[in-house]
Amino acid sequence: MAISKKRTREIVINGEVFLWKIRKKPTYCQEMGWTNMLIAVQHLDYEQGRSLIINLPYARPGNIDGHETIQVTPALVRSYIQDAIACGWAYNEPGVPYEHQVR
Repeated sequence: MAISKKRTREIVINGEVFLWKIRKKPTYCQEMGWTNMLIAVQHLDYEQGRSLIINLPYARPGNIDGHETIQVTPALVRSYIQDAIACGWAYNEPGVPYEHQVR
């Protein structure tokens, strides 16, 4: 399942180009602090490949309950993608999105 290319950022890892994004607006549950912030990732050339959902152990900034947040930087995204690949995310194979839980 491909992610929308609108508002995506590119990141290069080992010569491979990936697109990543965080939703512009939080879901209701994210705004309330009930669910964590998510990052969607896909390989630029494999739109039909498995996308990656990175589930962060932090709430989105601006959540109502004041839960702990984090500033997401390209360096963090790079490390999360590398970790997901090491854990078995096959971005070039079709399939359901791979969910990677960050600890």
